[in-house]
Amino acid sequence: MTTAYIIIAIGVVGVLTIVVSVYLHKKHIHYHEDDLKQAINEYFDKLGEDTVSERAIWQMIQKRYNCSRKDTLYLVGLARKRGFITQVDGKVKRG
Repeated sequence: MTTAYIIIAIGVVGVLTIVVSVYLHKKHIHYHEDDLKQAINEYFDKLGEDTVSERAIWQMIQKRYNCSRKDTLYLVGLARKRGFITQVDGKVKRG
């Protein structure tokens, strides 16, 4: 094997290692309910209102946790289930 093949092989292995580690890291991120409740309360306090659009809550959660749409859907569902928020006709109220 020539030096070029060895360098290319090391590069490919390095890139694959990075891709797998990033995937596994994102897969094992845990969200704490207390932190979610605090984030929602801080957001409503900052706005000074008790009702906002559903889209605004989604954007806030995605920005705060830097997560995918699927994770955002999970977090919004968790917040609804725990009573942190209530949704009525596209509007979200603090729970």
